[in-house]
Amino acid sequence: MSEDSVENLESVSLERLTTEGRQLQRASDARPARQRWTLVEQFECDGFHYRVSRRPIDATVGPRLTTREKEVLRYAHSGYNNKLIANALGVAPSTVGVLLFRAATKIGARSRQELLRAYALLERNK
Repeated sequence: MSEDSVENLESVSLERLTTEGRQLQRASDARPARQRWTLVEQFECDGFHYRVSRRPIDATVGPRLTTREKEVLRYAHSGYNNKLIANALGVAPSTVGVLLFRAATKIGARSRQELLRAYALLERNK
């Protein structure tokens, strides 16, 4: 192989790598920013290290909850279970479960406790 062909090959390879690098950069710019997890608890048991974390709750941008979902969350935050909430609102307990599930989906919570914690945070930041 001559020196000219080696230089030509190097410049083509470098150009292709630069182009691919730009494409990867654009693809990574399109991805949403990753949020950090919050460490809740850390402990050791039976020789294993455990870390309990939760996803962050974005308090600045509240989800668009319906008035009924907010009403159910208010009762749940007060300590009512689904049957008591259903009696207070005059609906079936399954309806209360559906409303709580929809609110949890909108907020991004995975449990009732996380949902109520997020609701309290959203109410405090109003």
